[in-house]
Order: sequence, then structure tokens, then C-alpha cells
Amino acid sequence: MCWKGYLLYNCTTEFRLYWMRDKLSEGATATVTPANPFRFLPIPCYESDPGGVMAAYSTTFSFLKDGLLFYMKAGHYNLGLSPLALVWKDANTSRFFVYSAKLSIVLRLETNNEFVTLEGIVLFTADYDFVQHNELSEGDLANFSFEQHEMDEKQSPHLSGLAFVKRCSPQRALPDSWTKILFQYNARSGGIPIEHILEEFLRLAFCQLLSGQ
Repeated sequence: MCWKGYLLYNCTTEFRLYWMRDKLSEGATATVTPANPFRFLPIPCYESDPGGVMAAYSTTFSFLKDGLLFYMKAGHYNLGLSPLALVWKDANTSRFFVYSAKLSIVLRLETNNEFVTLEGIVLFTADYDFVQHNELSEGDLANFSFEQHEMDEKQSPHLSGLAFVKRCSPQRALPDSWTKILFQYNARSGGIPIEHILEEFLRLAFCQLLSGQ
């Protein structure tokens, strides 16, 4: 996001991808040397249309895929979560589609003994004894297991059967997001198949055709 003091935050995704490829081509990152034991290459990019999505989905690359990443080309960079960037996975594109046998979540301890997601959603409020017994301090990350999630448009997100597992390593920087929790929960029932994504592209293309755009 920064190159020799030049910030790229206010540039579109399309320009940032072009800039990255151009700068990488100027160096020797694609060549293995004693000082560069591993090749460093940009991943392929495709248009977000049925043909591009299927190419990204079905092509065998020299690296292991871990899902597909959708970007809004005209979007600028924002710290944290953004609706302009989306990671999608299924069992064919990721070895870690379902990454644990048991449902779990990492939350951050905030003031008032509240455990929150990356978005700041409070999912658990502990008492003083709980915090002291588990030797937790404000800002710590903690791993919890849970049984299921409950979603109601009129209520805040809620997890049933939430149970403390352990305090996370200091090496971990961020808690899980609520969107990640939903994705992993739904992945256990198959998630959103690639066919549904392609159908949505075709529906949008048909609507644009009818509107003359």
C-alpha cells in the first residue's frame, strides 16, 4: 500500500494491481537466487464474469489455491473489513474450506469484560471471576467453542453454547469477524456453490441487456 513513500490508499483496485505487477517486473523477485530462495509472483487476475470466474475456478496453477478473491475494481483501499472485497471458497478451491472439526471463534476482550468480534459485535460478557481465573487482560484474544449461531434481523448476532477454550498466542493480532463465523458455519452444509455465483452473473447480465446498458 506504500511504495517509496507514495501512498496507494486512494487509488482504485485496478490501478493497485497494475502498479504491483509493474514494480515486481522491475526486480528479480521471479528468479530464485541465494538472496531470494523463493519466487515471488503476482497471482492471475480475471474479469468477474462467467468466463473469468470459471477460468479462475477450474484452472490448475503452479500454486495451491485457497479460494477466489473478488475485488471491486473501482474501489479504494480501506482498513479493516469492506463490502468491496470478498473471499469465496468451496471444497474444490481450498484445502481449508472447513478448517476445524468443531465450531470455534476467536474474540477480543474489551472494556466492561466484553468479548467482541473484529467488527465490534459483543458475543459474550464475562464476570470478574471468569476474567481473573483465566488470567485475561483487556486486549487479549481468547478462543471459544460454540454449538450454533442464531440470526435475527431484529436482534444482535448470538452464539449458543459458547464455552471458553484457551487464551490465544500473542502472535495472533486480530479476532475473527462475524462474516467469517457465518461462512464457516454455513460451509458445513455445503456453503454457496459456484453454480449459484454463475447464475447471479447471468441474471445481472440479462437485466443489463433488458435495460439497454
